[in-house]
Amino acid sequence: MSPEENKAMLRRMIHEVIVGGDLELMDQLVAPDFINHNVVGTGETSQALGVENFRQEILALRSALTDLAIDEVHVLADGDYVIAHVRGRGPHTGEFGGVPPTGK
Repeated sequence: MSPEENKAMLRRMIHEVIVGGDLELMDQLVAPDFINHNVVGTGETSQALGVENFRQEILALRSALTDLAIDEVHVLADGDYVIAHVRGRGPHTGEFGGVPPTGK
């Protein structure tokens, strides 16, 4: 795939899966051996292998932050590598990472 096609795929993940909630679309967009290198609220790096682990993380995020919105700041691609710098927001209405809801 071209860098532009890879960027379009990442944008679909952001807008259709994470924000839109179409978690089944992940089976088409995420490789089975996907490794999620992410910082999840605690400042600690987490690494999870596979689509299902990533799906559970997105489900937890969507459960904790209602009316989730994500703005793209930068989306960059070089060959098969794609990175997105995004800003997310939404009211914290459910527990996330052991943090009880704040309503903020």
